Amino acid sequence: MKKVVLWSAAGLFVLLVVLVVAVKLAAGARLDATYETHAHAVPLPYPEEGSAAAAGDEAALARAVDRGRHLVHARYGCTHCHGEDLGGGLMTDDPLVGRWPGPNLTRGKGSVVANYEMEDWDRIVRHGVKPDGRPALMPSQDFAEMSDQELSDIVAYISSLPPVDRNLGRPSFGPLGTVLLAVKALPLSAETLAARTEHPARPPSEADPVAFGAHLAKTCVGCHGEHLAGGPIPGAPPEWPAAANLTPHADGLAGWDFARFERALRRGERADGTPLRTPMREVANLGKNMTDTELRALWAYLRSLPAVPSAR
Repeated sequence: MKKVVLWSAAGLFVLLVVLVVAVKLAAGARLDATYETHAHAVPLPYPEEGSAAAAGDEAALARAVDRGRHLVHARYGCTHCHGEDLGGGLMTDDPLVGRWPGPNLTRGKGSVVANYEMEDWDRIVRHGVKPDGRPALMPSQDFAEMSDQELSDIVAYISSLPPVDRNLGRPSFGPLGTVLLAVKALPLSAETLAARTEHPARPPSEADPVAFGAHLAKTCVGCHGEHLAGGPIPGAPPEWPAAANLTPHADGLAGWDFARFERALRRGERADGTPLRTPMREVANLGKNMTDTELRALWAYLRSLPAVPSAR
């Protein structure tokens, strides 16, 4: 009987080792895959409407920097991962999930973009593909509809920043993070966006609130889902709650008015004044910088959506 127990234990140990190796190999295969994207050069600064190319135009570049500053701090949330100074920050630092740094985007020591051409910015931001072809831990599904002008403006702003010397190292994965990678529960944008070739030249006009709001809402899909019906957030730390339903359904925003929406987005608070939970609490750092036009356009778009029950 003792031998049977020993052999059974040995067999289970071997199976466990095989399973661990298989998980590590599957996770590594996703991270080491390479992808080809189109070479899409975006001018810097981007030609303003009704004008010719603005290369060398210092006044046009200054306006692009101003627009890019707003995009970074009010719409696209670059500071959430890359730090307030864009010199690098931590997206996740959890022993189970892993340590995922948002790299240094300035020109200082440790920068990952020091040698980037505009084609590289397009690949990493809108396709989730590094210059060497491997996938980045980049939520490019939120940025896939970013227009050429917005990308150019953001690069203009980032390029204007003072250099920050900071190197937070390469990402590492804990046991849960490795499993999430292996079973494809952690999305890699490159897998779905690498082959994309169409990008809007400019964002929709603010004169059409619903269309403009739809454009703004593209940055919400990474957490709230393609149809904005909420549900579990793919690859999120285990302590994060499910994303809320943003459609006008009874279990979504049906009972909300604009004042309540504005309070949530600008102050990170519920109607009773209690703080929203992570990650929405941090989204208020963007919302407080949004213009009234942007916030009302986003609200107009969300109210125009079909009411659907929360995703499970």
